[in-house]
Order: sequence, then C-alpha cells, then structure tokens
Amino acid sequence: MNPILRISLATAVAGGLSWFLGKIVIDGIRTGSIRHTDSSKVCRRQEHPFGFWCLVALFTGFIVLFIADWILTVSDAIGKMK
Repeated sequence: MNPILRISLATAVAGGLSWFLGKIVIDGIRTGSIRHTDSSKVCRRQEHPFGFWCLVALFTGFIVLFIADWILTVSDAIGKMK
C-alpha cells in the first residue's frame, strides 16, 4: 500500500476515534457524567464514582493506544519510503 495513503488512513481513523473519545472524557470530567455503551446511558460520578473513573481510565487508555498505533504506522510508512 502506498505510504502516503497509509499515513492518511491512520490519521483519519486514529484521529477521529481519539477526538470522539477525548470529547466524551473531557465532557464527562467537566459535567460529572460520562456516556457509555450508547448515547443514552450515562455513569454519574456522584452515584457510581468507581465506575465513572474506570470508564475515564478505559477511554483514556483507548486514546493512548490509538495514538501509539498512529505513531507506529507513520514510522513504518516513513521507513518504507526510503
């Protein structure tokens, strides 16, 4: 696959998913309720503090994995360009 296409696809997928989950995490920390499983179910910090922080940690971990995958994909694509 063309390295430029790989970088573009990796940026679109990892960036889009990271932005989506990042928005959920930031809104959750700001408001005290985080969405999960679908857009109607929420976990509130006051009612379920352990579950709330577990969801924040899980979503943040996903973001870190998306960024790490993007870095590995870009470095591999650049290495194949040489």
